[in-house]
Amino acid sequence: MLNVTVDNTAALAGIEQRLRKLRDPDPVLWNIGRFSRALTFQMFNGRRPDTTVVRGEKWNPLKITTLAQKRALLKKGQALVADRPLVRSGKLRDSLMSDRSIQVRSKGMSYGTDVRDARGYPYPAIHQTGSGYVPKRRFLFWTDADLQQILKMAIDHIENKLLDFNAYVRRS
Repeated sequence: MLNVTVDNTAALAGIEQRLRKLRDPDPVLWNIGRFSRALTFQMFNGRRPDTTVVRGEKWNPLKITTLAQKRALLKKGQALVADRPLVRSGKLRDSLMSDRSIQVRSKGMSYGTDVRDARGYPYPAIHQTGSGYVPKRRFLFWTDADLQQILKMAIDHIENKLLDFNAYVRRS
């Protein structure tokens, strides 16, 4: 009688490690967050008063009083540009470009900012949704094409993990 003992501890540990990676959505969620940040960066860099639609809907032009305020601040070195909506000091834009703007948690990904003005108002939210005195200028959104790209990113992530898993199982 012949007895053969196979120690498959290492193979099972490797399979379990790859299954954990397959179940971990964090890498693709970080990529979606970075993608969202890149889209927002395009919004801030592409908007000019003479453009129509760069991404999404056309924004209302700046009010004459806002232009005057921004020009005065620009002369004092307290503003970056005078004629672009949502860019005065760059605080909003910079907060959205930071690594802290992306949060990945067990329930998903969030992207945004909680910056406030000197009086404590969450002015990004006011600009995003509009109010009685501030026109709506959405800067955080996904178009249908963006959603298709995000879906492709998720599918590619899963397929790559499955390929890695299959290759490991064949080697084990």
